[in-house]
Amino acid sequence: MAKPNMFNVERMIAVVAAEHRFILKPDDAAFALVTMNRLVLEESLEAIRAVVNQDLAQFKDTAQWAHSRAQSAIEEEVRRSSRAIREELQRDLNNARLRAAEIVQEVKETYEKPMARMDLIIMILEAVILFIIAFVMGRASARP
Repeated sequence: MAKPNMFNVERMIAVVAAEHRFILKPDDAAFALVTMNRLVLEESLEAIRAVVNQDLAQFKDTAQWAHSRAQSAIEEEVRRSSRAIREELQRDLNNARLRAAEIVQEVKETYEKPMARMDLIIMILEAVILFIIAFVMGRASARP
């Protein structure tokens, strides 16, 4: 399909005449060369566009792949970190639970501990003293 001339022939004739003092006619063979040159440039430009578009599509695919890989890596790291935090919290809870159980056991042992010998001796002495006081008071109140 023929493209219309994309250049101004009259302007070209005027510029060539002014710069080179050479007169061209609109049907001169030089314009055929200009047209051929334009066609070669257009085809080259189309080939370059095709390569650039192909490279751009490949770049987009690579960027999407890299984004997907980065997203997967971040998701995995978040899962791993969450799992580590959860495990650490569970360890802390278990340690706190064990420590609380130890404290409860210590308190329970303290209150359930059998009476020591010294405590028993003190209680017997108190009972004997109370008995003596009661006996002395009983005798004192029995005298007329």
